[in-house]
Amino acid sequence: MRERTEQMKKGQVYEATVERVDFPNRGIAKVGEETIVVKNSLPGQRIKLSVNKVRNGKAEGRLLEVLEKSPLETGLTCSLFGVCGGCAYLSLPYEEQLKIKEAQVKRLLEGCLKGQRQPWVWEGIKGSPAVYGYRNKMEFSFGDEVKDGPLTLGMHKRGSFYDVVTVADCSIVDEDYRLILKTVQGYFDGGYLGWMEQRPEAGEKNSCQDKQWQKTGEGNSCQDKQWQKAGEGNSCQDKQWQEMGEGNSCRDRHQLEARDSGGDILHGESEERMGDGTASGKAAGRMRIRYFHRLRHEGYLRHLVVRKASRTGEILVALVTTSQDPWGRDIESFGHDEGCGDKKSCGYDERCRDRVSSGHDEGYRDRKSCSRGERGRDRENSGYDEPAAEKTVCDCALSEGRLLEGFLHELLELEKQGLLKGRFAGILHIVNDSHADVVRSDRTDVLYGEDCFYEELLGLRFMVSIFSFFQTNTSGAEVLYETVREYVGALGGGAGDSD
Repeated sequence: MRERTEQMKKGQVYEATVERVDFPNRGIAKVGEETIVVKNSLPGQRIKLSVNKVRNGKAEGRLLEVLEKSPLETGLTCSLFGVCGGCAYLSLPYEEQLKIKEAQVKRLLEGCLKGQRQPWVWEGIKGSPAVYGYRNKMEFSFGDEVKDGPLTLGMHKRGSFYDVVTVADCSIVDEDYRLILKTVQGYFDGGYLGWMEQRPEAGEKNSCQDKQWQKTGEGNSCQDKQWQKAGEGNSCQDKQWQEMGEGNSCRDRHQLEARDSGGDILHGESEERMGDGTASGKAAGRMRIRYFHRLRHEGYLRHLVVRKASRTGEILVALVTTSQDPWGRDIESFGHDEGCGDKKSCGYDERCRDRVSSGHDEGYRDRKSCSRGERGRDRENSGYDEPAAEKTVCDCALSEGRLLEGFLHELLELEKQGLLKGRFAGILHIVNDSHADVVRSDRTDVLYGEDCFYEELLGLRFMVSIFSFFQTNTSGAEVLYETVREYVGALGGGAGDSD
């Protein structure tokens, strides 16, 4: 056997039929008389494989192509099954999945218990009452499916460290997960531009900058007032660069410079203006929000964690980002142009430079008119106090605070419009600057509601946080714990009614 196996060489390609699948997801196939292990294959499949390793009489291969589907593959799958790395057996009917898992567990136990003196009894396997839409927690990753492609939000491609596919029709979660996923992905993939460009009406809950210059009678912001004498109402940024002949604002100029220095540019828009032609629209149109690159450790968007209680319907959502600027700007150089003139009235003064990263101006004097005043900082305790559309922050720069307000607004609109079956218990923003590709918290801000929700299991009520360990299949967990209760009752001589 070993002599024949050693004749295999790395890189050779064979065709074989998978006989069984061992734990964890290791397909066992025959090439002539030789056995080779091929991951991500199913019993009965005819496959093409490439030999990766031959060592100590054992061979391992990589799946290249499924030439013929298994006769057992009659289950319902999503459109990305086989591409997404989230599921292995979903194409099989649930009864066949149970048979595979039962054989795997039994084979493992046989290896462990064969040496004991007393015989052991195999009592079979118990299935879950919920087969589809059973997950109560998902961790979705931000990325792209191809290098420099559009923003995606979902699961990693099978066998890929970088590529992420948007799992819009995932079968193991319910429709609330799919709707939240689609909404968040669309928002950060350019949908936020409409939110950023919203401006308040004069005299109607304007931001504190607008309020400072209400005396002009137009409700113009501080940038507009400085150059009203120019006769066009241009902002100080616009006036500064009018001599360029294009009327570009200094924000546009910074974006143009960023393009030459390797900034991320929206595809097909490098030479065009997006939005309605406003300064914020022109700046935002050329920059896109960056996801966290796992090798360079640069970028903003990392994960979206969604938990939903199967019994109570409460939903907990956490957006996980780094503390870096969402658009990858150098905040110090992007903030205030030294030649802009009067810093007191310029939108790029010290306060606004801080605003690029925090969204809240600590120097605001009139907290009642500031959309991120004491109430905004105390949102963790007070919840969502005002409709986001009525709270307008200074649009002198693209702001993380403004971006997060739009994210919150988009999610709450789903519940407000009755599109969700469940309801939000809390919406969080988690900052994670670690290099590891895991969800952890350096800082957690509660944007809405609470930082936990409640779930019920066998008549007991559990408080579950975003990081709590809790069985991801609530119905399956109840079967498991009820079985344990029965065993405990039998050992104690009772009927399983333990106190």
